Amino acid sequence: ITVQALVLASPAQGYGRASAEVREAKYNDRVNTVARLGIEGMAAARSSALCAAGASSDVIATVQENMRLVTVGGYRQAAYLLSHGDIRQHLARNRVPTVVVCGALDSVTPPQGAQALAAEFGYPFVEIPDVAHALYVEQPAAFCGVLRHWVPLLCQPNMSSQASRHALRRH
Repeated sequence: ITVQALVLASPAQGYGRASAEVREAKYNDRVNTVARLGIEGMAAARSSALCAAGASSDVIATVQENMRLVTVGGYRQAAYLLSHGDIRQHLARNRVPTVVVCGALDSVTPPQGAQALAAEFGYPFVEIPDVAHALYVEQPAAFCGVLRHWVPLLCQPNMSSQASRHALRRH
C-alpha cells in the first residue's frame, strides 16, 4: 500500500518533548484510569468530553460505543505512544501532501495547537465550526465535505513538493 495523501483529524501531538516525569505522569494517569474504571467505565466517563457542549445524546452514545471497542492492551499502547511520542518527528519525514483538520471546540487537541502544527509544516488547516474532538461523529457531513474537497487536491500529481503544498494553502 502506498500512501498518497494524509488527513490529520484532531491530531494528538504527543508529549515526546516533555520531561521524563511529565511523560510518565501522562502515561500513568491514562493507564491508572482504565485500570480503575475499566474500558466500559472509561467510555462512560470520557465520551461526552470528546463532544461539544450540547451534542445530542445519540452522538455521545456513538462516541461511547466506539470507545467501548478499545481493548485494554490497545489502550495501553496508545497511551504509551501519546505519552512518549512526538508527531513532529514523524511529520519531519512525511513526503506526502497533508491537511490538518480540527473541531473549533476541541479541548482534547485544541485548534490552536493543530493550526500551529499545520503552519510549522506548511500544511493547509481546516477548522470545522461547532464541533469538538469527535468531529467526524458530531458533524459527519461536514467532515466528509472536507475529505471530498481536500483528498482530490492532495492526490494530484506532483503535490508532494513544498511549492505544491503552499499552493494548496490558498484553497
